[in-house]
Amino acid sequence: KTAYEMISGDWSSDVCSSDLMRAMRPASLRIATLLFKPEALQAPVEPHYVGFSIPKKFIIGYGLDIDGAARNLNDIYVLADEDGK
Repeated sequence: KTAYEMISGDWSSDVCSSDLMRAMRPASLRIATLLFKPEALQAPVEPHYVGFSIPKKFIIGYGLDIDGAARNLNDIYVLADEDGK
């Protein structure tokens, strides 16, 4: 069985003590993420395996969306700020 959660700014260690985790009774727990924003992390939980550490910017594509749009893009993009950066 696999449990997963997207690690973002509002992600917390609550997932580790959730009903799902208690029901699964894992002997150990390792957290893996393709994209990790260290500056956005608000919980004392660090992933064990990180594909890429990225800056605290809004990203879309490859399953990540903005209000339901851009989810089906084949690549990951950083949305430009209002000042175009």
